[in-house]
Amino acid sequence: MSGRKQVTIDSADYRRLQMAEGHLRSMQQNLPEVLNRLMRDNEAELRRRLEPLEQRQREFQQTAQHMRQEVRQVETDMARRLEEQHRTLRQNIADTAKRLHDEVETAQREAAKMVKDEREARLRHVQTVAEQLRHETQVLMAEQSAQLTQLIDQERQTRETQIRAIHQRMESEQQRKDTLASSWIETAQILHDFIDRHYPHQQLAPNQLDRLARMIEQAQTNLAQGVAEAAVTMAQQAYGSLSDLRLELERLEREWQMWHIRSLETAREILALAQRNRTCPAMDLQANQLDIMIEVDYWTQGRLSALEAELNALITQITDTAQPLTTSELRQLAETALPSMHARLEQTIAQARDAVISSQLRTNIADAVVQAFEEQGFQLQDDTYEGEDQRHGFVAQVSHLDGSKVTVVVTPNDTGENNLNIHSYDAQQRPEHELRTRAEAIAKALRQRGLQTGAITSVDDQPDLAYARIDEVRERQPVRQQTRGS
Repeated sequence: MSGRKQVTIDSADYRRLQMAEGHLRSMQQNLPEVLNRLMRDNEAELRRRLEPLEQRQREFQQTAQHMRQEVRQVETDMARRLEEQHRTLRQNIADTAKRLHDEVETAQREAAKMVKDEREARLRHVQTVAEQLRHETQVLMAEQSAQLTQLIDQERQTRETQIRAIHQRMESEQQRKDTLASSWIETAQILHDFIDRHYPHQQLAPNQLDRLARMIEQAQTNLAQGVAEAAVTMAQQAYGSLSDLRLELERLEREWQMWHIRSLETAREILALAQRNRTCPAMDLQANQLDIMIEVDYWTQGRLSALEAELNALITQITDTAQPLTTSELRQLAETALPSMHARLEQTIAQARDAVISSQLRTNIADAVVQAFEEQGFQLQDDTYEGEDQRHGFVAQVSHLDGSKVTVVVTPNDTGENNLNIHSYDAQQRPEHELRTRAEAIAKALRQRGLQTGAITSVDDQPDLAYARIDEVRERQPVRQQTRGS
């Protein structure tokens, strides 16, 4: 009886290539000119963002001159230390970047004089340098954040000491309470207004400034009602909390800047790698790179373009000033989402190379099956990829002098193996045991050629008529095959 037999084919060559996964996943990461440009752009971006922070401290030193004398010096000194901190950080980042830029340029010059393997190894060092710059920049910013925390604690202790001394003097100067309350309210209001104008407080500490504004209003109400001592206490508390909030906003903004730069530069780097790897060298069956370049996007059914679109959208989101991402969102991108996208890029390149090899293996398998049929008196009539698309199944048709016709269909599956379907269009109905004997003979011939087969199964009593005419197979639009890892 005519029918359709199926067997799973596993190639020894294919298994060996799977063992060489690292070769399949390797990217053209030796793009020093791209990474060097990105490093310079990112370093310039960070310096551009740090310069306004220095300017803000200089402006605050001027603003502090209008505050009460007891706190004026403390606030001015703190602003000066913060300005120096920002300037030192900016200079350290610039020095680190210059040192590593020089290292990149040296690597490029040395690579030009080396043989191929040494040159590639030297250029890959550029990737390490880029990662080193990112790491050292983070270390510098983390160290400054720790120093800032220490400064905040010192400033708070100094302020509390001064306020206690003021309270002690106030007990012997009852007649000055109204003036004292007005002065503290004015100092708190000056600090409130500076924070409102110069800090992204709603982004980093939502509603905190509004809460402290209500404390100032309460102090003003107390003073208007003749409760001057309560007004002084409330205004001093508002001032202390505002001073803490200003310094906390300094810390939070610096932390936000660090994760913002890190996520942005990582996204840009992955995008540059994706764009540079739109083509990559093909691999042979021994996992060696060939001089033949393949289109990654074509062989992965558009996966590379989809990844590039995601990265571009993500970069737009990261740089959106109207709706900035939170620090936790930026950190999640830098530590989780973007590394995952980098892995997807590697996987996509591996899938492209894998698909090319699998396509070639399908022709090899079909050829082995045709040879087995030829040993039984058949002759090859025609062969083609479905829809003439090398990403899809390969189809070969053989015929016998008795009028029998068999179509061999080799299709990829989602496990990295290949499915072999044999559609028998016999002129005479043949018994099942005869067809099975024929299939087992073919399986034996495949094993002799290094192709391991699974159990032979009968899928249907009737062959699929869609494969009866090979010219129709050549012309039709194939069903999209699922790629491993999708």
